[in-house]
Amino acid sequence: MHAITATKATTSTTITNAATTPTINTRAISTTTKGAPRQTPSTTTTKYDSQRLKMTKGILTVGTWNVRTLWATGKLELLRNEMKRYKYDIIDISEVQWTGKGETSNGNFIWSGEASTHSKGVGILLSTKAKKSVLGYNPINSRLITARFNATPFNITIINVYAPTSDAPEDDIETFYDNLEDAVAQTPKKDVLVIVGDWNAKCREYRNFANDTCNFIRTTADCEMENGFIPYLVFLFCTIGDKLVALGLTLLAGWLFVLFIGLGVTADSYFCPALRVITRVLKLSENIAGVTFLAFGNGAPDIFSAVAAVGSAKSGDLGLAFGALFGAGVFVTTVIVGSISLLKPFHSIQRPLLRDIVFFIIATFAAYVIMYDGKIHLMESLCFIIIYIIYLILVIGGRLINQRRKKRQALLKAAQIEVVTRTSAPIEINGQASICVNDINGDTPDHHYSQADVSFALSHRHEFLPRDDIAWAKRSILNKFFSIIKLPVVLILHLTVPLVDHDKPKNNWNKFLNSFHLLSSPLVVSFLTKLGFIKIGNVFPVWAVVAVVGAIFCIASLILTDRHTKPKCHSGFGFLGFVVSIVWIYSIAHEIINLLTTFGVVFGISNTILGLTFLAWGNSLGDYVSNIASARQGYPNMGISACYGAPLLNFLMGLGIPFTYITIKTGTAFPIDKSLLQNVMAYCLFGILSGTLVFIPLNKFFFSRRFGSVLLVYYIAFLTAAILIETNVI
Repeated sequence: MHAITATKATTSTTITNAATTPTINTRAISTTTKGAPRQTPSTTTTKYDSQRLKMTKGILTVGTWNVRTLWATGKLELLRNEMKRYKYDIIDISEVQWTGKGETSNGNFIWSGEASTHSKGVGILLSTKAKKSVLGYNPINSRLITARFNATPFNITIINVYAPTSDAPEDDIETFYDNLEDAVAQTPKKDVLVIVGDWNAKCREYRNFANDTCNFIRTTADCEMENGFIPYLVFLFCTIGDKLVALGLTLLAGWLFVLFIGLGVTADSYFCPALRVITRVLKLSENIAGVTFLAFGNGAPDIFSAVAAVGSAKSGDLGLAFGALFGAGVFVTTVIVGSISLLKPFHSIQRPLLRDIVFFIIATFAAYVIMYDGKIHLMESLCFIIIYIIYLILVIGGRLINQRRKKRQALLKAAQIEVVTRTSAPIEINGQASICVNDINGDTPDHHYSQADVSFALSHRHEFLPRDDIAWAKRSILNKFFSIIKLPVVLILHLTVPLVDHDKPKNNWNKFLNSFHLLSSPLVVSFLTKLGFIKIGNVFPVWAVVAVVGAIFCIASLILTDRHTKPKCHSGFGFLGFVVSIVWIYSIAHEIINLLTTFGVVFGISNTILGLTFLAWGNSLGDYVSNIASARQGYPNMGISACYGAPLLNFLMGLGIPFTYITIKTGTAFPIDKSLLQNVMAYCLFGILSGTLVFIPLNKFFFSRRFGSVLLVYYIAFLTAAILIETNVI
């Protein structure tokens, strides 16, 4: 390769906005945008022995794609396959996140990145035809790269950009455009100039395009919702139209309500029972089952919402994830604890309560550290999981020690007392959910149960379908309304998620329904995960293969099983139900995240505010109902324990699981945007936990009505401060 000299020219430029999925651009490409950082333009260019690039029917197909990262095994090969599938000549890549600059060994990919950090970066992926036509390329910096092609009738120069966002420092923005102008000036004036890439336009800027809002929404990368099924912004501004946005928002608000119901129903009535089946099949003790599987089942909506929020985060904006976790933490430890204290003042257990609060404080501090640092590494994400493992060890260990102590006391009493009356036996809660209504906290009185134990006990607190006219007549109007709303949700879940229940006749075996599940469940999983749309050998879609295999198993089940006797493999349906319910929960959580993001774009509300309000309230509503109910029934300790233990699990797993996955996948630290509001959330959660840790022991572990009132006032002050920060008042 030899250096080539570029001549300066005063040619006019044409610029296009970019999308995150490939879009076809012709030689005539449209206009403008602004948006980031300066580095000194590189003067190094390279030259190939080129051939003429002849455009088919006068069209050169140039795609643009923000891939989020190429710093992952097999990602570049996946791009090459997509290029062949869409038959592109050139794809301009943003956020390559490779270090340095250069080209691959076969010369079909050139890139320009940061010197040492895996961030930003631009690249150009070339087809075989385009690679042979390259005259040279210039890796200017991590935001700009140019390439020149030998073509007929004119040579072509392509400038690929990755612009800074509009809220980047002004100096960075000016530097970026200075570098871009320099690159344009060095383009030979006879060349066809194509400027493409990711301009990082913010979706919230749609108001600046009042006359062409729909086109802006469709072509702006930030407006795309990659992990959901419904493009809500396109629905609002293109399908419904600008004049009927209010109607569209009303429909979406109702849909959001239904999604929250679906999330709760799936977790409570399908995911938790599946977990109970798994614990029985694996023969896990109640101690281990209570603080692992069953506790995870109770926190599934919060955890999967956090996972979905992290997976949908763009450019380090984790406002929804942090807002939901911190917001739920503050809500539960103030509003729910305060309500229980006002409703039923009581003396709480001691050591388990202190243990849960201390671990919650540690988790809050760990989250604040990564927010302050502006990024999270693999080891930091693993720390959240390790903290919870340590917590589990202490809980289970305390439970075992407490059981042994009680046994020794019982033996001593038996030796001293000849007759023990039945009234001396400890109070127990019996029934369907007894598997997890046992005390696992250790050192607790008989009336206290931790959140991990009661999680499944409270999972069947709702009735979803009216069973008879008398029961239906006794329901309140509100209860009837919820039942009607739940009806289609329950029907869909009933037809797609197998439900094994050891407390029902034949363990809830239904020959025809369960046989149908062998067809419907795999199909639903293939569609919800979008794996079903992949074609095997570019011919057969995966969903068709799944349908054929599922139909075979369905027919076999109908032939080989008996209607009145459950088969030996019936427990396997519990495992199938576990998988399908997880997929449903994750998919619903993604839709909720996308809907909240849509409302944020339309109303100009930050993701953090949406997370700490609507998402936190929606996920905490079930906790509020169940914990208040346990307090009304005379078990305030049960409710209070869940108020600290449940959000602790959600917090640690909601941050540990998604960040561990992402950092392993990308091989680099995950960037986190810093904001004053996120810091305030951390301070407020840390403050209420620390205050409770100090005050309650001084108050002899008594949760009084006065303390409950203070907690409610604290939450109001927290919300007020958040709104004032959001509106830039403070």
